[in-house]
Parts: sequence; C-alpha cells; structure tokens
Amino acid sequence: LTKGYTAFLLRLFACDHFIDTREIERARASTQEAEQIGLESIAEVPAELIPILVFNVAVLDRDGARARKWWNLMEEKKATRFRVDYWLGCSALLWCEEKLEESREALQRADSCARELPNVGAYEYDRFRVKWLSQLVGNLPQLATNTQTV
Repeated sequence: LTKGYTAFLLRLFACDHFIDTREIERARASTQEAEQIGLESIAEVPAELIPILVFNVAVLDRDGARARKWWNLMEEKKATRFRVDYWLGCSALLWCEEKLEESREALQRADSCARELPNVGAYEYDRFRVKWLSQLVGNLPQLATNTQTV
C-alpha cells in the first residue's frame, strides 16, 4: 500500500516498531514515507494521528520547521483528543524549537496521561516515549545526538 489512510497508518506503525527495536535509520525512513503519503492523503488522515508524526520528525530528525508544518496541519484539522500522543508531539515540537520550559510543561502533561493508562504493551510504549523525550528535553536539539539512549 502506497496511498491513503491505511498506508499512512502502516508507516507510523513501522516507525514505532523501528524505534522500539532501536533501528533509528529505518524509523527515519518510515517517517519520511508516512510524511509523503500523508501529504498526498491529508484529507483522510485524522488530526489525532498527526502528533505522532510530529513527535517522530522532531525527535528523529530534529527538524522543527517540518514538525511545525505538520502541527499546523493538525490544528487546521481541529484535533479533539488531547491525550499522550498530542502532548508528546507538542513537547517534542517545542523542544525542537528550543522552547524548553513549554516543552517540559507539555511533557508533564504527557507523563500524567501515560501514567493513567493500563499496564499493557502499547501503553508501555507510550511511557517509553515519555521517558525518551524526558532525557532529550534537558538538551537543545543540536546537542542531543544519541537518540538510542533509552
């Protein structure tokens, strides 16, 4: 699948898998594929999935401008759920833009949401991403070069 919502979602899942297995270059490639598919299928992409892409772009590529473009698209689509993914995307974007205090505040909200989730695999991954980002937030994006520390 190379077009539409399902193809976009599959690339996000692949990226999650590659992050989880510490295959960062493959995670970057999946993120870039998701971006391309998402741009071609933006009408089909729910606003609530875009913060996942924002997180990936900000954390994996340290590209604040690209992450901001996706965040703006999410805002145009009017997201209605503000859960872990939303706050992680927000925090990662702000971190990448070197707005560290705001990034920490959003990260605290992500952490609070993540702590309320059941202790099962998918939600453990959310907590992993909170922990990973919390390690990065203490550094400016250009200084945090080792994304494989968690």
